[in-house]
Amino acid sequence: MFLLKLKERILRYVVYFRRGHGSWLAYLISFANFVVIQYRLLVERIPFLESLIPSLSAFIVTFFLVYVPLAIIIGRFDIKKATVPKEIEVSPFFYRPVGKEIKVYYPVWDTILEVLEKISEKEGLKDEIKRIKEAREILNKWIKGK
Repeated sequence: MFLLKLKERILRYVVYFRRGHGSWLAYLISFANFVVIQYRLLVERIPFLESLIPSLSAFIVTFFLVYVPLAIIIGRFDIKKATVPKEIEVSPFFYRPVGKEIKVYYPVWDTILEVLEKISEKEGLKDEIKRIKEAREILNKWIKGK
């Protein structure tokens, strides 16, 4: 029993580590690395830019003022018009809708689960009925934002 709990705890910590490292720390470190490299390769080697942006801190401020809004605009375009709509066409089952899209997907999934529940009741599959009801509860909580 102790070894099983220890194994579960270690695996949970591995998941936490991967999430923290992959989603946040590695992202921040790579972003900082990118900024420093751009400063060294662009600003320090081009005299005109060096006179406009005399220090790394000034470059960081300028970079953020230009890069962050540009990245947001490109990301919004990608989500609204570019690859994400195509990904949904290919496989809508693995896409988590946000905002107004929830209203579109919720009735479909609720209907699917309702039909599966009725079929399971007809066939007398008690375990399946329980699992389907749990899935519907999770879906309803997710839709309500809890």
